Amino acid sequence: MSVLVECKVEGCLIAQDGPCARTGAISHCENATESADDSSDELEDQINQAASLALSAPPELRSIDLDDPHHERRIHPGMELGLSDLQSLMETEYGHVVTILGADDAGKTSFLCSLYCMAARGGMELKGYRFSGSMTLPGFEARTRKSREWEPGKTPERLTYRTRYEEGRGAGFMHLDLQHIASEQNLRLFLTDLPGEWTRTWIDKARYGDRLAFLDRSDAILIMMDGTSLIDKERRGQVANQHKILIDRAKLLAPQGCALSIVLTRGDHLEMNAPAILDELVGHANQAGFRAKGTVISTFSGNTTVLSGTGVFEALMSCLQASTSLPHREPYAGEKPRPARFYGWNNSQDTDVG
Repeated sequence: MSVLVECKVEGCLIAQDGPCARTGAISHCENATESADDSSDELEDQINQAASLALSAPPELRSIDLDDPHHERRIHPGMELGLSDLQSLMETEYGHVVTILGADDAGKTSFLCSLYCMAARGGMELKGYRFSGSMTLPGFEARTRKSREWEPGKTPERLTYRTRYEEGRGAGFMHLDLQHIASEQNLRLFLTDLPGEWTRTWIDKARYGDRLAFLDRSDAILIMMDGTSLIDKERRGQVANQHKILIDRAKLLAPQGCALSIVLTRGDHLEMNAPAILDELVGHANQAGFRAKGTVISTFSGNTTVLSGTGVFEALMSCLQASTSLPHREPYAGEKPRPARFYGWNNSQDTDVG
């Protein structure tokens, strides 16, 4: 059972892993109270049910051999992989790390669920890929449960479970293996599912970037923004400036020339048209040294003229195409091939292998 922290002081961010309004410290003062969070029991039940559903999935989705002696082929028992899992897996096969940043309700988890739904119904094959496995099937199943109750043409209150902040929580990663049909090469993806509080507090305070140190191992960065926030003239300037700060923060941790895509979600509300300010944000990212693009997507559409999933797979692959690590990508003129690497965190572990 987890613990909820609440503070009666207006504006205090201690409940969202922010600073105490009175002391400025991360630990809470006498104005904050703790209470038991009974919802954790409900979440545990959901996880157990999701694991059962995942293990009874149709054969075409169960390309993972549960008896395979290689640990990387087993289904992970939890909701997601941790950094230690990635470090072990990177020693055997190159995995493309895609960091997904964005504030609360920007659409990060919906993006992951939309990708999973495409894989489940074979919707990637027309785009040149097929689903090849996932070690985090239980986590995907738990995240997509509510979307199964969704009716096309209706805008629901919430289709996915919100990624919650919990004390001591580390970075979480969802795993997908895709096979490039033409080349038969495997594309292993590790996509982050991070609480929106992490992005919000990092924009406010640079010191919160410590928990995002894995950005220096990212092959691509997706910055999710609620596209409707850029429609309001009074609000869009503030929102754009906040995301420029986020881009500048990411520049300090990301590899030089890292691929970055600014992804506007809820494209069904925009008729899939990008506001002009998106070009301004992409230009800022390119000036910061990223290989940047911008795009509009609709994960679960409430607009009958816009299909759910529009632009989702393209947003991911377009960003990876700009990365130097995609195995079947056409190389840029004069570029050197990127070596495989272990997923180490210090010089003693940071070994490139040819």
